[in-house]
Amino acid sequence: MKAVSDSNEPFRILYVDNDERRIKSFQRAFQPQIAVTDVPDGWSAISYLDDNEPVDLIVYNDTLNTRGFMNAFKAKQSRTKIPIILLTDQETIDLTADPYHGYVIDAFPYNFSEAAFQIRLNYLIQKRDYQRSGRVVYKPISVRMPIGKRAFDIGLSFFILLAISPLLLVVALLVKLDSRDLFSTDQNG
Repeated sequence: MKAVSDSNEPFRILYVDNDERRIKSFQRAFQPQIAVTDVPDGWSAISYLDDNEPVDLIVYNDTLNTRGFMNAFKAKQSRTKIPIILLTDQETIDLTADPYHGYVIDAFPYNFSEAAFQIRLNYLIQKRDYQRSGRVVYKPISVRMPIGKRAFDIGLSFFILLAISPLLLVVALLVKLDSRDLFSTDQNG
């Protein structure tokens, strides 16, 4: 399954990892559809982001001082729109916790399934193309209730309340007569 892009511009990924074998494997799996730039650590990634053209996605190895990278990443507002996918060996990782919240969109194990990663990649490519196409998402127009229907609803409700009010009055009276001593106490003493 290949990533499909409507635009002629390649999907640019900054791959942050110091394992050459993993970098080559990633490039072999996805290079034809995307442009991969690899850097060995978080500080090189920050330097690359500041000095070069923007990237569409960052794939980051969790063993490379993730907290330091995330703090430096968040320091510059222009970088915070770039999604990050974390490569980790942790079974469960809370992406809603600090420092990941709002920046890391997904986490994959080091031995991730290429098909699963490809699905996520396709989504991100389509999202990027859609945003760049300039299409405006129109929210549905709120439908207002016709004034005649609203008047009918209010009138019918008023009529029903008026019709059952004698019954409600009788029930209230019976409750009052039955519970005269409900809230009084005998005090001896």
